[in-house]
Amino acid sequence: MYRQIIDPTKSYTFSDYGKLTCEAIDLVEYFGYKLNKEIINFPEPSITLPPEFWKEIETLKSRFVKRLSKFYFSAEIARREVYVAPILLTLADWIDFTARLEYAIAVSEQLKGTLDYMLLSNSNTVVIIEAKKDDLEKGFSQLTVQMIAVSTDRGDEQKIYGAVTTGNIWQFGILDPAKKIVTQDIEVYRAPADLEQLINIFLSILSEKNTSI
Repeated sequence: MYRQIIDPTKSYTFSDYGKLTCEAIDLVEYFGYKLNKEIINFPEPSITLPPEFWKEIETLKSRFVKRLSKFYFSAEIARREVYVAPILLTLADWIDFTARLEYAIAVSEQLKGTLDYMLLSNSNTVVIIEAKKDDLEKGFSQLTVQMIAVSTDRGDEQKIYGAVTTGNIWQFGILDPAKKIVTQDIEVYRAPADLEQLINIFLSILSEKNTSI
């Protein structure tokens, strides 16, 4: 039974949920879902990219190491420019998807706000949120609400994928509307150290409809 931390008579935006003193499980259960925490085993990508792509990823990794030794920042917009944008732009050069940034969505009075990023491929949707104040747990709580909003807006049973990031740390989640389950990956991935694994996860999600995850 979820804790009564949401007033059903009030209006909430996505950012409001980040200010509540609650856990992801409280929000998930309020919206009629169950939360599972486990290791998500993403399958190998169905797409095979040439060696030039992986050389570019290796170069990006080296650039991260070099640049991060010179930059000091705390604001989310700085993390976006230094960490997130280079990863997404590199992926966009090689695989087919569209990205919506600062995308406003309003499904109901309690499911509305602005998505930091929404990636759309021919088969899957990925919602990405930047964790405020480096708080990955609160960031994942907000991510669950955003995934629920996107799924509700779609009105079908397609899985919605999500990622919360502090810039250098990434954590993934999956929302299954058919089973009413949100799965939180207990693994985290670091940039630049785990960049190849991180890229492989995005390739896995965006390259085909993965019914196995």
